[in-house]
Amino acid sequence: AEGDGSTGSSMGYSVYTMENGDSIHAKFDGGWGSNGFSALYTILGGSGKYEGAKGDGTVTGVQSPWETSGIVDIVLNVSTP
Repeated sequence: AEGDGSTGSSMGYSVYTMENGDSIHAKFDGGWGSNGFSALYTILGGSGKYEGAKGDGTVTGVQSPWETSGIVDIVLNVSTP
């Protein structure tokens, strides 16, 4: 993440693992400012039933009642071969 505290950008990777061990691997790229945090996801693949997965998604920050943590709403659009 880069920024001055009130605005900035971030990028990174996420792995979402299901209860059975299958996983979705994704990259996000986004930022934060006066409207909160938002990012776009690119699905890179996965394991198990998600092997070879493609797709996209969004991440949107929402108001958190806790000062030291955040809450995000994540939508993944995943297609498998």
